[in-house]
Amino acid sequence: MAERVGHTFSDTGRYRPERITIVVERGKEVAKGDLVYIEHPKNGSPVVYQVTRVYSCERARSYEEALLRSGSVILDDETLSVRADAYQWGWMNDGHLRPLRYHLPPH
Repeated sequence: MAERVGHTFSDTGRYRPERITIVVERGKEVAKGDLVYIEHPKNGSPVVYQVTRVYSCERARSYEEALLRSGSVILDDETLSVRADAYQWGWMNDGHLRPLRYHLPPH
Protein backbone atom coordinates (compact mmCIF):
# COMPACT_ATOMS: atom_id res chain seq x y z
CA MET A 1 0.00 0.00 0.00
CA ALA A 2 1.26 3.48 -0.83
CA GLU A 3 2.43 5.60 2.08
CA ARG A 4 2.43 9.39 2.26
CA VAL A 5 6.00 10.72 2.39
CA GLY A 6 5.27 14.44 2.47
CA HIS A 7 3.39 17.38 1.02
CA THR A 8 3.88 19.51 -2.09
CA PHE A 9 5.37 22.92 -1.41
CA SER A 10 6.18 26.07 -3.35
CA ASP A 11 8.40 28.97 -2.25
CA THR A 12 6.56 31.19 -4.73
CA GLY A 13 3.02 29.97 -4.07
CA ARG A 14 2.68 28.62 -7.63
CA TYR A 15 1.94 24.92 -7.96
CA ARG A 16 2.64 23.87 -11.54
CA PRO A 17 1.91 20.35 -12.74
CA GLU A 18 5.21 19.72 -14.61
CA ARG A 19 7.46 19.74 -11.54
CA ILE A 20 6.80 19.57 -7.83
CA THR A 21 8.74 20.09 -4.63
CA ILE A 22 7.89 17.84 -1.71
CA VAL A 23 8.59 18.65 1.94
CA VAL A 24 9.41 15.19 3.30
CA GLU A 25 7.81 14.32 6.64
CA ARG A 26 10.10 13.53 9.58
CA GLY A 27 10.91 9.83 9.70
CA LYS A 28 10.14 9.31 5.99
CA GLU A 29 12.69 8.84 3.21
CA VAL A 30 12.83 9.37 -0.54
CA ALA A 31 15.79 9.00 -2.88
CA LYS A 32 16.70 10.22 -6.33
CA GLY A 33 14.93 8.01 -8.87
CA ASP A 34 12.03 7.07 -6.59
CA LEU A 35 8.52 7.25 -8.01
CA VAL A 36 5.97 9.18 -5.98
CA TYR A 37 2.44 10.24 -6.78
CA ILE A 38 -0.16 12.85 -5.99
CA GLU A 39 -3.89 12.57 -6.55
CA HIS A 40 -5.26 14.01 -9.78
CA PRO A 41 -7.05 17.24 -8.77
CA LYS A 42 -10.16 16.36 -10.82
CA ASN A 43 -10.60 12.58 -10.65
CA GLY A 44 -8.34 11.34 -7.82
CA SER A 45 -6.22 9.06 -10.05
CA PRO A 46 -2.53 8.76 -9.16
CA VAL A 47 -0.31 11.19 -11.08
CA VAL A 48 3.23 9.76 -11.06
CA TYR A 49 6.38 11.85 -10.58
CA GLN A 50 10.04 10.79 -10.46
CA VAL A 51 12.34 12.28 -7.81
CA THR A 52 15.29 14.12 -9.38
CA ARG A 53 16.92 15.68 -6.31
CA VAL A 54 16.77 15.36 -2.52
CA TYR A 55 18.28 18.07 -0.33
CA SER A 56 18.20 19.68 3.11
CA CYS A 57 16.75 23.15 3.42
CA GLU A 58 17.08 25.47 6.39
CA ARG A 59 15.19 28.70 6.88
CA ALA A 60 17.81 31.41 7.22
CA ARG A 61 17.40 33.97 9.96
CA SER A 62 18.53 37.56 9.50
CA TYR A 63 21.22 37.32 12.20
CA GLU A 64 22.55 33.88 11.24
CA GLU A 65 25.25 35.04 8.81
CA ALA A 66 26.71 37.40 11.44
CA LEU A 67 26.80 34.57 13.98
CA LEU A 68 28.56 32.25 11.51
CA ARG A 69 31.18 34.90 10.73
CA SER A 70 31.94 35.14 14.44
CA GLY A 71 32.25 31.36 14.73
CA SER A 72 28.90 30.70 16.42
CA VAL A 73 26.74 27.90 15.08
CA ILE A 74 23.14 27.34 16.10
CA LEU A 75 21.70 23.90 15.37
CA ASP A 76 17.92 24.06 15.24
CA ASP A 77 16.03 21.01 13.97
CA GLU A 78 12.81 23.03 13.81
CA THR A 79 14.11 25.17 10.92
CA LEU A 80 15.57 22.23 8.94
CA SER A 81 13.52 20.27 6.41
CA VAL A 82 14.25 17.72 3.71
CA ARG A 83 12.86 18.51 0.27
CA ALA A 84 12.62 16.49 -2.92
CA ASP A 85 12.17 17.83 -6.45
CA ALA A 86 10.33 15.63 -8.95
CA TYR A 87 9.14 15.81 -12.55
CA GLN A 88 5.85 14.51 -13.88
CA TRP A 89 5.48 11.24 -15.76
CA GLY A 90 1.70 11.50 -15.99
CA TRP A 91 -1.41 9.49 -15.17
CA MET A 92 -3.13 6.50 -16.76
CA ASN A 93 -6.34 7.14 -18.71
CA ASP A 94 -7.91 4.31 -20.73
CA GLY A 95 -4.56 2.48 -20.89
CA HIS A 96 -2.60 5.54 -22.05
CA LEU A 97 -0.16 7.69 -20.11
CA ARG A 98 -1.49 11.25 -20.12
CA PRO A 99 0.14 14.45 -18.88
CA LEU A 100 -1.57 16.33 -16.07
CA ARG A 101 -2.54 19.74 -17.39
CA TYR A 102 -4.37 21.14 -14.37
CA HIS A 103 -2.64 23.41 -11.92
CA LEU A 104 -2.26 21.77 -8.56
CA PRO A 105 -3.90 22.89 -5.35
CA PRO A 106 -1.47 23.14 -2.40
CA HIS A 107 -1.16 19.79 -0.58
